[in-house]
Amino acid sequence: MDESIVIKNSQSNKVAFLYFLPTVITVTGCSRAPLQDVMGSFFPSWMLCCTLGAIASAFLRLLLGFAGIQQTVAFPFLTYLAFTFVVTSLTWLFVFG
Repeated sequence: MDESIVIKNSQSNKVAFLYFLPTVITVTGCSRAPLQDVMGSFFPSWMLCCTLGAIASAFLRLLLGFAGIQQTVAFPFLTYLAFTFVVTSLTWLFVFG
């Protein structure tokens, strides 16, 4: 009975290893994280891109408010969130890509 448990455990370990092997291979591809020097302190580049996206989204909301068409925006939370994502992605693409 003990042999069957050992055999079963070794087979399940092989299956688990083969299941997680692609994940391990793909996450080890980065040699270093891109960092930016901001006033002597290093920040991750993605954080700076997200900050720029949030600032651009706030500026868009301000412009739409001044134009008087902010009330016509359908699903404002999702709209501004999508705009933030687009600006963040484009900033990453053009500056660091």
